[in-house]
Amino acid sequence: MLLDAAKLQAVDSERRSRRPDRAGLKAFEPLYSVEDVAACLGFLRATRYCYWYDLGKGNGFRLRDTRRIVGSASVELKLAGQRILVSGDVGNGGAICCAGAELGGYDHVLCESTYGNRDREPVLVSDRREQLACHVEDVLDRGGNLLILAFAVERTQVVLEDFVALFEAKRLGPVNVFVDSPLAERVTLATMRQRPSGYDLLDHPNLCFTHEVADSKKLNRITGAVILAGSGICQGGRIRPHLLRNLPFRQSRVLLVGYQVRGTLGAVLRDGAHHVRISGYDVAVKAEIRSLDPYSTHADRSSCSIGSKRALPTKARSSSCIAKQNHSPCYQRTLAGRSNLPQSLFPSLAAPGNRRPVRSPSKLDGPAPTPALALPC
Repeated sequence: MLLDAAKLQAVDSERRSRRPDRAGLKAFEPLYSVEDVAACLGFLRATRYCYWYDLGKGNGFRLRDTRRIVGSASVELKLAGQRILVSGDVGNGGAICCAGAELGGYDHVLCESTYGNRDREPVLVSDRREQLACHVEDVLDRGGNLLILAFAVERTQVVLEDFVALFEAKRLGPVNVFVDSPLAERVTLATMRQRPSGYDLLDHPNLCFTHEVADSKKLNRITGAVILAGSGICQGGRIRPHLLRNLPFRQSRVLLVGYQVRGTLGAVLRDGAHHVRISGYDVAVKAEIRSLDPYSTHADRSSCSIGSKRALPTKARSSSCIAKQNHSPCYQRTLAGRSNLPQSLFPSLAAPGNRRPVRSPSKLDGPAPTPALALPC
């Protein structure tokens, strides 16, 4: 994923620098390069869930499966004599407890709150698939394309599993479903190895994975198809050229199957914009914009609250919510009513005024820093 992100940044930086409205301005530079990723990979180490890793001098960490995406984890840290729990992204089911591991008694708890300001109604998988089938039929009946904005990790695989189930149940006819994301294909292969679902997502007659850019461009000359591409919030990836081509047509539909962070193109489309700017072009939005919320697997307010109460002792020195956007009440008011993270542990999180500037990995002095560890609600 790091290598793919580096390549996308390089291509996006070059493309943005060539835009007519950037004439004469300084060229964009990617945050990190393929060479930076190659240097970083040497510092990666495989870890296991529920195993305590001793870092010496009384420090250490343990990972817990948060059931969010494949490989997602919360991290329990012991640093400078204090126990810290950071949730990372937590799935609807909450994190899995490790047998024999103490849960609770933390000095500091940081909990995600993507949906911390609301509860979400549970939806059966069969109902979710029926909703997907209805979207497909509605759009193809009028000769348009259905664009599904999906991240390469987890979201694409879940949507593809639903398509295969609909095909095998004869709920959908032989619809052409194109997955325009080389990364999604590699992730799908890894997911099938690590968490088999019983469906062969890479060998189905109605599923087609594109590889080359030329293949992706050919999709802009067809109608009556389903196109899955990233990114899920429209900030980059191959979905943007497809939006450029399909947004002006009323027959087409854009289906949002994930959380849309405020300020992103995905959120702008969701909120009803009539015109958007893509790659330097003003684009009229005449296609339908719909959301299919059941695909988002973030824990909601109740799940976060339950998980936090289990982890948060009455004598905890601090607890904080981490939100993707600041209109969430959980962002404005922490679970314990205060946020006093010790600056000695997290100087960049303790106060807005103390944030450190982001620097390119290639320009960092000294050894590579220890990767940030994400830990459960």
